[in-house]
Amino acid sequence: MTNSEGKRLYKDAGKEIEETEFHAYIGLLILAGVYKSHGEATKSLWNTENGRPVFPSVMPVNNFKRISRIMQFDDREKRSHRRKDDPLAAIRDIYTGKRASGIRGKNQGMRVVLDLTAGLKGNNSICDHFFTSHEFELAMKLLKKKLTIPGTIKNYCKMYWD
Repeated sequence: MTNSEGKRLYKDAGKEIEETEFHAYIGLLILAGVYKSHGEATKSLWNTENGRPVFPSVMPVNNFKRISRIMQFDDREKRSHRRKDDPLAAIRDIYTGKRASGIRGKNQGMRVVLDLTAGLKGNNSICDHFFTSHEFELAMKLLKKKLTIPGTIKNYCKMYWD
């Protein structure tokens, strides 16, 4: 959805975000967290005198700001319909974990992880012990997709030790 938002905001001047550029952007967000720069102005991270040299070496500050402005994870076309009932419609799909039907199912942890890893192959998925304590079946399903999942199994789950 991000590239379509960029075209909407910048008309013909908006160039599409390439995969490597997006990865660099995410990396800079993570690095900003590592540097504990919460509340620090974006420009100060790129400042040549007292900023951090890695930021301008990855991408210009204007590119970073452009991506930040057009970053969008929902479908703007469908948002107004959802917003009538929900003021958080733009981000709600990310947080609820519910299916489109709205019906809450069983094995939510497994379903959420399988949904989030759909389309991935050969990666390592890291999650909280909530997802691994009771979900040995989840680990086996992910392994079939060539995904690994490190985690702890609580000692009261004796069925796995036999």
